[in-house]
Amino acid sequence: MKRRFLNILKKIKEDRLIETIFVVALAGILIYSLFCDPIIGKCDNGDFERMYGLGGLYNTGKSYDEIFDYRVHRFYLVNRLTLLQPWGPNWVFGVLIAKICVFLTLPITADINQLFNLSYQTIVYASLFVIAMLEIMKYNKISKPIKVVLGIYIILFFTDFNYISYFNSFFGEAATTVFFFLFIGVTLNLIAREKPKKWHMIVFFISSAAFLTSKTQQLPLLIFMIIIFISIYYYYKEFRKLTLIAALIIVNLCGIVYISINNHTNMNNMYQAVFDGILVGSKTPEKDLEELGIDKKYAYLRNYGFYSKDNPVDTVGEIMKNDVYSKMSSMKVLVFYLKHPDRMWEKIECSAKYAYDFFEVEPSNFEKGKDWSGKWVNTFRVHLAKQTPQIHKNVFVFLVFSILYFIICLWYLIKDKRRESRLLSLLCIFILATGASQAVLPIIGSGRADLGKHIYLMNLSYDIMFGVALIWILSNIGKLIGKTNLFKRTNRDINSK
Repeated sequence: MKRRFLNILKKIKEDRLIETIFVVALAGILIYSLFCDPIIGKCDNGDFERMYGLGGLYNTGKSYDEIFDYRVHRFYLVNRLTLLQPWGPNWVFGVLIAKICVFLTLPITADINQLFNLSYQTIVYASLFVIAMLEIMKYNKISKPIKVVLGIYIILFFTDFNYISYFNSFFGEAATTVFFFLFIGVTLNLIAREKPKKWHMIVFFISSAAFLTSKTQQLPLLIFMIIIFISIYYYYKEFRKLTLIAALIIVNLCGIVYISINNHTNMNNMYQAVFDGILVGSKTPEKDLEELGIDKKYAYLRNYGFYSKDNPVDTVGEIMKNDVYSKMSSMKVLVFYLKHPDRMWEKIECSAKYAYDFFEVEPSNFEKGKDWSGKWVNTFRVHLAKQTPQIHKNVFVFLVFSILYFIICLWYLIKDKRRESRLLSLLCIFILATGASQAVLPIIGSGRADLGKHIYLMNLSYDIMFGVALIWILSNIGKLIGKTNLFKRTNRDINSK
């Protein structure tokens, strides 16, 4: 046993020392931030019930003020009836995570008044996050000096509380973050292997499905994911049957998740897309409504939100259902913007203004009654964004960076005929498509409503792309001076994995 332990330590020292150091540091930050009192997290803004309700839980608060007290809640009551419910409205992958956590902890909760500790779920997200980062850092085409830079970048940027605080919540952003990184890490692990095994493929498809279904606004990304599936089908001939079956399952799963969106959510989204989206800043609101097939008399509603108490109409009443919602769809909103590219550009500029709309640490990130004055929290990313708004909120910076990033990826895709290089290029382009699409998809889906939160994935994607660009630049500088190379193998050969 001792010899085996020493061999493991020797192997880590020779092959994975850098990764181990940074992963241990990453795990330490997560443990301190998410599990050591006072824990950091997110308070319920009204969205939590859609997740924990289907997950088999309900709030311990008995009144509105107790539930929505602008504080993090760590304990929830177990509802064994909904726990057994396999499906429900507004289903997303995070529901499955919550349900599994509740099931696995039932022996514990049964002894403590059936109270479910949110930390059980946080353990899952934090663990998957660490695994994902390890898979990314293990990619053996990155030299050791560049891995040090990558490790520092990951810790500075992605342990910022604006990212990891979602792990202590029932927001879909937690699953989005974890499974996006896991998808990237698993894909890198797959394409780096000369002869991957069947289980590598299965893990790849599971992480793909989990990311796409983490939030309903990510479902349109299936279009871009299919391109990757087609490439996997083309390059890995021995797994073509598995690829075809998995792709069909994922397409159907995305369709089921889309169908699960309930009427109330659809009405809310359509109202916001029209009256807090298309009509915002419009000089011809009546004409816009007529083009959409809606009576122009409703133009005044652009001054009222869906949940506004002073709204003169019942936003979920029969009149609105017949006169507005029955005539609208996301596709109709998209067609409108395509016919009016100037209006589309206005919305893209609006998204840029809301980009990196990060929050400072505040009482709502902690539990009620907890003294958080001495708590260290990583705020590097939020401060960087706030100190340089001319970069982080400039639509032209996003545009120029995106174009250059795409051209370089496309150049590698066309020039380098190697399977790994082409799949790596497609992965990088997928990350770009994910981020860039978020400047438009939330506007089409629900207008400006809570836009700062809805473009969360855009912020995350561009932070990832900036990291990719940084590694690419440093690797090519190293290549020029003969010290490092992006495609130079480290001591550990691919086939030894």
